[in-house]
Amino acid sequence: MILGHLPIEVSILASCGPTIAAVVTNRLACGNYRAVRLNVSWPRTIGAGTLGITLVLAAFVVFPAVATVDAGKLNWSALASLGVYNYSTLLGGPLFEEPGWRGFVLPRLESRLSPVTSSLLLGAIWAAWHLPFFLYPGWTECPVWIYFLIVIGLSVLMTFAANLARFGVIASILMHAIFNTQGRFLQGLFANAGPGSGGFLNDLVHRIPTMGGRGGSISISFALLVAIGGWIAALLVIALTRGRLGYAREAASGMALAKTAGG
Repeated sequence: MILGHLPIEVSILASCGPTIAAVVTNRLACGNYRAVRLNVSWPRTIGAGTLGITLVLAAFVVFPAVATVDAGKLNWSALASLGVYNYSTLLGGPLFEEPGWRGFVLPRLESRLSPVTSSLLLGAIWAAWHLPFFLYPGWTECPVWIYFLIVIGLSVLMTFAANLARFGVIASILMHAIFNTQGRFLQGLFANAGPGSGGFLNDLVHRIPTMGGRGGSISISFALLVAIGGWIAALLVIALTRGRLGYAREAASGMALAKTAGG
């Protein structure tokens, strides 16, 4: 893509990598191609998906927005608008990545490591897998270190939803899709608060008064605010679940046994 100056839409093909790897690995290890579960039960999928979507919106959209601009100036109807979605909401990663990440890798990590450790490790791998995109002109203006913070925080939240869904990947796909729509949600929210351009969001900063009361302040970039929102939500989920993140060992064990037995 980079060397051939291909359009960003071609990355849809690259997003198949994790799922192809999962299917091939499962075939070599277990003798079948049933590497992932799409759905375990609809109540679990709907519940986990709804909770996951709510967490993403609260952490990565609402928090940075209200920390930057007076809430009364925000266009809250944008959160319910179908106009913020386009094809990339699903195709630009969620549909073809999540069977590999949360459908295949996560349950195997959690069978060996704690849910929090598994989330952090998978988040780091997931972020590193996107590093070539930083060579693609215009893909993002977010610094690499902040991008890692955002993705690893999101990974914790997505582990929680995946565990609640018992590794049915539909919930993870929906959650990932909402995260991919974050920029369009923010553009809609800020429609009445400033110029409706991507540059406006990149230029936004949040100023925090310094101690001493002398009128000084420090500035935080909008991208860092997004990362902070994600980590606030992640730490709350870790605390409220006492680090379990909704994990049920029998679900992961049963999944592994079923794959080995060809069930």
